[in-house]
Parts: sequence; structure tokens; C-alpha cells
Amino acid sequence: QEEHNENSFVSIECNLDLLNMLIDALLQNAETHAFDSSIQSPEVNLILIEEEDRIQLKYTDNGKGFPNNFSKDQFSEKFKTSNNLVGTGEGGYTINRIAEYFYDSWDFIEHKDIDISVEFNFYMRKS
Repeated sequence: QEEHNENSFVSIECNLDLLNMLIDALLQNAETHAFDSSIQSPEVNLILIEEEDRIQLKYTDNGKGFPNNFSKDQFSEKFKTSNNLVGTGEGGYTINRIAEYFYDSWDFIEHKDIDISVEFNFYMRKS
């Protein structure tokens, strides 16, 4: 385990407006698609993880998850929704656009587990 000095810090360059828009889009997407009355204790987590040469922003929720075989390309398509009934289809598109501009890479993983159903990972190089 790496020892950290209390006075050390990690510096990244970022556009706070875009970071705010990304987080808002993730939360709005969860509110619209992930949670309904069947989810007893809705939970969203945002975690910053320092890696050797990058910072990871990890988002998780315990919502309903994506439909089977729902791909990153489908998620990122403008005006596409996971069920074609709820939402405008702009949340995933916005998340993708900001993530591609702002981060080196990003992905989402669907878990079939009780505690976490969806995980988004955004990776940014340290400056």
C-alpha cells in the first residue's frame, strides 16, 4: 500500500462546467431510468480513485440496470432510450460527448449483483 503525505495532492486540469454537466447527466439518467418503486434503497456512489498515472471517476448505482445486450454504442446514440418509452435519449449522448472530450477513456459495466447494477468508469491522465 502506498503511503501518502498529508500535504501531497494530485493535480488534474478540468473544465468544472463540463464535470458538473457530466455528473448531472449521470444522476438524471439514474433518476429517469434506474430507480422506481421496486428499488427499496436507491443508492448512487461517485468515487475518485488515484491510480499510478491517472485518476478514475467511478459512478455506481443499485438501480434496475440496462436491458440485455444494451451496448455502449446504443447508450451513446442521440435520442435513443433503453426502453423507447421514458426519457429524451440525450442523457447517454451527453455523457458520451463529455467523456470523449474530457477523459482518455470511459466504459460502463452492467453487474448482475444486488449491491451494484451499473458502473461507469471515467479515466483522466494526471497533469
